[in-house]
Amino acid sequence: MQITLEIKCPTCLSDSIKKNGLKLYGKQKYQCKNCKRHFIGDHALSYRGCHSGITNKILHLMVRGNGLRHIAGIE
Repeated sequence: MQITLEIKCPTCLSDSIKKNGLKLYGKQKYQCKNCKRHFIGDHALSYRGCHSGITNKILHLMVRGNGLRHIAGIE
């Protein structure tokens, strides 16, 4: 099974992008051909801090009196 992702520029939402090397930790870098912005295409797939489920969980733990260090330790 093959998964296809459509990557768009986060600034101008253009489809015309090109690959632009790899980061040191192995992620693919891209560059928009229109606005020349550099970005990482799979950032939203690997960065879990911005997902609403995690944000809601953090807010519930803070309301219950848990400290930030305790919340950071919970996966």
